[in-house]
Amino acid sequence: MLKKILSQEPRCPFCDQPFSKPVLEEPVKLADFEKGRCVCGAVYIYDITGHNLGAAYIELLSYITNEDWNLAWQLVPDTDYREARIENYDINKHLIQPTGRDEQGRRTRGVLIFMKLDEEIEEISKERKIKTGQEYVSDTINKPLIRKKHSKLDVNKAFDENNIEKLTEMAIQDSLVIRKLQQKLYSAEPIIRWRAILAIGVISGKIIKHSPTVVGDLVRRLVYAVNDSAAASWGAVETICEIIRNNPRIFAPFLTQALSYLSDENSRKAVLWGIGRINEKEPDLIKNAPYYSIYNLIKSDDPEVRGLTLFALGKLSLRISFDDMKKLQKDIETFEFFDGKELIKISVSEMLKKIFEEKKMEQPNETDIKRNEALKLYEEGLINFNRGMTLDAIKSLEQAAAICEELQDEAGIANCAEKIGDSMLVRGNFTGAIAQYQRALAMCEKHNDPLGIVILIEKLVDIFRKQGEFDNVLSYSFYALEKLESAGDSGRAAMFISTIGDTFEKQGKIDEALDAYRLAHNIFRGMGSGERADILERGIKVLEERAGKDMPK
Repeated sequence: MLKKILSQEPRCPFCDQPFSKPVLEEPVKLADFEKGRCVCGAVYIYDITGHNLGAAYIELLSYITNEDWNLAWQLVPDTDYREARIENYDINKHLIQPTGRDEQGRRTRGVLIFMKLDEEIEEISKERKIKTGQEYVSDTINKPLIRKKHSKLDVNKAFDENNIEKLTEMAIQDSLVIRKLQQKLYSAEPIIRWRAILAIGVISGKIIKHSPTVVGDLVRRLVYAVNDSAAASWGAVETICEIIRNNPRIFAPFLTQALSYLSDENSRKAVLWGIGRINEKEPDLIKNAPYYSIYNLIKSDDPEVRGLTLFALGKLSLRISFDDMKKLQKDIETFEFFDGKELIKISVSEMLKKIFEEKKMEQPNETDIKRNEALKLYEEGLINFNRGMTLDAIKSLEQAAAICEELQDEAGIANCAEKIGDSMLVRGNFTGAIAQYQRALAMCEKHNDPLGIVILIEKLVDIFRKQGEFDNVLSYSFYALEKLESAGDSGRAAMFISTIGDTFEKQGKIDEALDAYRLAHNIFRGMGSGERADILERGIKVLEERAGKDMPK
């Protein structure tokens, strides 16, 4: 059996006190989520799969404000309330299972979301509850809703007329209207796809108070479509970004997920367009996200990527270097661009001019100047690293990290720490590299960046394997598997399971090693990765023969 980690008693993230098991309260309000309240005043909600967090988050907002939607929609994260999360929660035993499985091997994917109001906001909520009564519901929610089915023909007619108000009314009455609109994302006509993207974003913003689970389910389906290579994901990324644009307070956590798709060449242009749309309306949202990787795309060979990068950066474009700015001003290559109204042909230089004319690029203040200097130092560090000048790279990157610390730019700190770690690793400074990778890992954990977490763990595991620190190899590998299980990345998961098998074999735990190898073999075979599966199959046979010889006669 693979290494077990003991279960833990759950404790409140805010007061560190034990709390009661969440229960289903009557009457059920928005969905069938179990909820509870800690003695410190924090409230929590339980999602059995960990994949319905959007709807759970919305219901928790309703619960903490006594269904005062007018107040709930005005709350600002980290200012009016704090939130936290506990994963791998087993509601049956009221325990946390760190490995994601209980003693019987059953999966525990449950997630608890915690929320605690600022004391002043809590008092306001109590006063409004007393004034309006125990069963207070905002005027918008309190209006009687007429449930009515709408045919695809009705939806198409309203869509063709661009009647967003009618479509909104229909979507409130019939939850399937959104799905019928989603089908238009697969239209062969580009302009219909773009109109559907905008319509879904606007309508989602209007119906969120009436049908939060409908919008939450839609976002979840779109995320699944992008992550599943076998699913049709046309327009999915753009629609996710439009929903974030129209519901920034609720769906801002999905921004990090959207940015992670930049590494996928097939989704890159969609992400850049979507980020540009968000930046038009909510620039502060982008400034607080890990957006640095966008800058690297300004030098792409594809003019559409260069132009969309400018559009995505928007107000942040002032950080582009002077040399790059001169090149962009002379860049006359064109691409097709949807400007929110129509499809147009535009050159990269015209996009740059468009940004200036719309005053998206503000005069740099002191903070902007410091950020620009940090970016310049970071780029110098990358150049020196690629040239093999690792000491110079570390010096530049450490200076960049110091500026990021001063600006409290945690995404910048994580990026610098990772590259400092890479430089130290090249120089054979394993201890220093581990410290930097762990520093970057802490930032990724804080901002719930599963891809960043796994990439850093891969680097840490590689070092620990070289040093023969097998307990650390196993601990970090199991942690990576937890993140990969929720992300659905079978390929990476199989690689980590193979590493676990290697580690058990080196420890002389042949049965455990065989269990891991067989599991990895089955995953690779199921993915169609025959070469890796064949290598594992040969290794398994050798290990089985060895185990047979070692057995006492």
